[in-house]
Amino acid sequence: MRIPVSVAVLSAATVALSMAPVTAAPNAVPMKSPGRTLTITVAGLPTSAVGKVVVTGPGSYRTVVRANGQKRLTGLRSGKYTLKAKAVSTSFGKAKVKKQTRTVRVTAKKGATVLVLYVTPGTS
Repeated sequence: MRIPVSVAVLSAATVALSMAPVTAAPNAVPMKSPGRTLTITVAGLPTSAVGKVVVTGPGSYRTVVRANGQKRLTGLRSGKYTLKAKAVSTSFGKAKVKKQTRTVRVTAKKGATVLVLYVTPGTS
């Protein structure tokens, strides 16, 4: 079943990495992040698949987020963070993100929220 998904900017810190029709994910709506946090929502993948997002930031910060749903990074330093979403294998083929790289700003008072929307073969 295909359901069109529209992505809206919830705040200046909310970024959609891709906008494409996907199978709806129950928790795909990004929530507002408190200060010093980065909330990453991975959507568009089958439940058995896990997205991969490399996050880099101030002071040589680097982590790899593997998720299908929401993952919150907390206690971050203020500054710019770059997110690079990687293609992942699924039972339907290789799922990709149209816009693979995004940069967001995290401050002590305001966090950032990013929606990583994968396009899985057969769903677009």
